[in-house]
Amino acid sequence: MRRLLVLDGSQFPWIITGVGVLFSSALIFVPRHFVTVDGALHVNVATVLREAVLDGLHPPLSTFLEWSPYPTPNLLADGLLAALTGAFEPTMAERVLIALYAAALPISLIYAVRGVARGAEWLALFALPLTFNLALVYGFYNFVFSIVAFLVVAGYVTRHADRLISRHVVVLGALLTATYFTHIVGFVEAVLLVSVVLGLRAFASRSGTTHRAIVYVGALGALGALGVAVFVAGSGSLQVDFESKPKEVVATLALIWGIWSYSAFEGLIALVLACTLVVLGIRATVARGRIAWRTGDELLVYTLIAFLAVVFAPSSVGSGSVLTQRLALFPALGFLLWLAGQPLSSRSLARAGLVFAAAALALGLVRMPTASYLSRTVADVMTAVPCVAGRSSLIQATLSLPNGSGWRVDPLSDEVSRIAAHTGGIDVGTSAWAVPFFVLRSRQRVDPYEHLVPDGFSQISPPPFDIERYERRTGARIDYVVVMGRTRAEPEILESADWRRLRRQLITSYRLVHHSPGGWIDVWEHRAPAVATAGAARRALSPGDCTTAS
Repeated sequence: MRRLLVLDGSQFPWIITGVGVLFSSALIFVPRHFVTVDGALHVNVATVLREAVLDGLHPPLSTFLEWSPYPTPNLLADGLLAALTGAFEPTMAERVLIALYAAALPISLIYAVRGVARGAEWLALFALPLTFNLALVYGFYNFVFSIVAFLVVAGYVTRHADRLISRHVVVLGALLTATYFTHIVGFVEAVLLVSVVLGLRAFASRSGTTHRAIVYVGALGALGALGVAVFVAGSGSLQVDFESKPKEVVATLALIWGIWSYSAFEGLIALVLACTLVVLGIRATVARGRIAWRTGDELLVYTLIAFLAVVFAPSSVGSGSVLTQRLALFPALGFLLWLAGQPLSSRSLARAGLVFAAAALALGLVRMPTASYLSRTVADVMTAVPCVAGRSSLIQATLSLPNGSGWRVDPLSDEVSRIAAHTGGIDVGTSAWAVPFFVLRSRQRVDPYEHLVPDGFSQISPPPFDIERYERRTGARIDYVVVMGRTRAEPEILESADWRRLRRQLITSYRLVHHSPGGWIDVWEHRAPAVATAGAARRALSPGDCTTAS
């Protein structure tokens, strides 16, 4: 007789997770381009890094870049992306990286939940609506992988906290080190969680291992503090900025701060998710009966501390911004892990898991129109690739960007980096070379953020930079200027003194070699003989693909 495959309730969370990962993969691979704000930036960082490792810093890389002298935290994700560019063309490599994250997040959350208690796998479906969070839409690839690393650390420490031996400490130290080289925020949160779990378990234990556990907590905390100190000392992160927090506190509690990206409907879906967690928290409190400390409550303590970090941490530091939006994800994860250890019924867990899965589906459907529009826009930008000489220096001059109603992000602000990645060149204007998160950085003598115009010119419209003055001061040449959004710019932008000055310089020192079919970009090529010759040879390979008609 044939044995029939019989599914019981314990298998449904795994099946739904698998279907959810396939749905996430469709959102990544079906559009021609999966567009995030900083995605193009990371793609160019990856191609430059791979080139620098394999062939060394050659022109134009050697003109603009040098190796960073201290251990930067953003290494693993960009290193993985650099490796992927050896097997795939840059845009596909980026999508493969995102797909790996989309699969790793639910797997790591299942691992973390099972570390707290088996049978609560339904809660791990929370990873599905969390996958395409605001940080991913911003293109913070290193950070989102640090969430995965944080969950792996959480799963490991909750499994071994009650019987921590030397081997466990070594593995935990290795996991924390890997988390550091993923992203500093995920690392700090992981060290905090480990310290809270081990410290409170040690004080609550009567097994005689309290002293040893406290020593381990102190050692791991000291190593974490040292890593953060090294980063802060070399990055200028002591410069902080605080903003009004009430709206951030409310948005964090409602999960809006970490999820909403393009549409107000996403905020409503996030609110449903938050309400589901609240209902589960109330049911867990009622089921517990009398108030008493239980093993696992240290995760609730961590949740409270993580929430206080959202309230009191600066909104930005000298080395980066959007800090609050990143921190906002961790209280929800901590609370979810606490719920996994509470006496909730299987029915309550299943209902919550189905809400999480439905929310993921709703978020995907709501975002599809925007994703399709941005994909078409980037496809228009990418028509410039056959028109640009290989191994060139490029910069983006932004006059207008796509900006839908309710959007919280500004995509295409660094999209020239994607052109640079596909042509083996370098986007000299991207912020990647000016912030201390990468193993390569701008040479001070040619740093555009110091000698061209400071304060993030790539996102200022009109672009207030003087290329002629920059080239005179530094001796460096910018081979291509890609003007973004000229045909969609407001009249006051086109009439501004900054744009008139730049346009005059373009007409004098550059020539227009491509106007994209959709009108999003104009590509201006330097008149220097070496650039003009290489550009003409490149365009000869694809006759008819480059047009100056506008």
